Amino acid sequence: MGKGLAEIVKLAVGGVVVAGAVLSGSLISNSAERKSGGNAKTSSSQVSSEEKEAKKTPITDEMRAAAEAFDYDFDPNSAVFVEQEEWDFSDSSLSGLSYSATRSGHNLVYVFEGEYSEGYQGQYNTYLSGMYLWDDGVFTGKSNSTEFKGFWYNSSLNAGKDADGNPIVDCLNMVSNTNHFESIITEVPLGGGDFYERQAYIYMHPGWGDGRSVVVSGYKYYPNVAAFIDTNGYDEMKVGEKFIVNSTWYFDRVIKNLTYTQIIPTTDIKWTIPDGMIDGKKKLVAAGDYELTAKWGDYEATATLKVTA
Repeated sequence: MGKGLAEIVKLAVGGVVVAGAVLSGSLISNSAERKSGGNAKTSSSQVSSEEKEAKKTPITDEMRAAAEAFDYDFDPNSAVFVEQEEWDFSDSSLSGLSYSATRSGHNLVYVFEGEYSEGYQGQYNTYLSGMYLWDDGVFTGKSNSTEFKGFWYNSSLNAGKDADGNPIVDCLNMVSNTNHFESIITEVPLGGGDFYERQAYIYMHPGWGDGRSVVVSGYKYYPNVAAFIDTNGYDEMKVGEKFIVNSTWYFDRVIKNLTYTQIIPTTDIKWTIPDGMIDGKKKLVAAGDYELTAKWGDYEATATLKVTA
């Protein structure tokens, strides 16, 4: 069984070795279909593979094989925790916990992630926030440099049980050790999107000015198995047009249940852009076919931009 972030597996698919589903060449030949005006939240997809077959999809047979071969048998839907009338923050399960994507002996159930950017007195800063929900009802969170932790539940005492006596799992809430603050999580992220299933607000104090609430979006955790470049419909452009790589194209990750979303933060992505393609103002300067490479951790993919006069 995979624990937390699962181990990388290696397999040969169609003569191409996929190590942790590091993709290149033919494995990223298809581009995702994006919604108009989309971003990481609105352009992602978490519909079933059957639904995707009816429309253009970036999910290749190689990706499906990589996902199936990835050894991870924990079902996040199996984690059910009932709200408590009183929470015991002296519980030993909270001792020594820090904000980390790995926790020995435990699986992730939900991951929440988001970023907040703001200009202030000539400076432009980006702050990352997030939360990890674990299979023992504990969560850890971070907002800017402040860490917090507590308990989460998805079955309310008020909701009770269904006709078969099973807990009604219709909510997702977190109770923090910081002033016992309760965070109520909405079911659908504002702004739409299919990959992220929930949305929360995390309080952040950047150290200047007033406090801020950072919007973080959450999804049921499955390990990453692949990545691909989504050219966002910009496979062909003209000389003189602007090409700002992280705004024009996307680099998406695919998780084991074959859903995908744009990688954030984009600063973690290393793009290799051919010499002579753009000038200092990010404008395309010469016609030709240019192969670009995106790399994110162990994941790599390539795509070609055709520039015409």
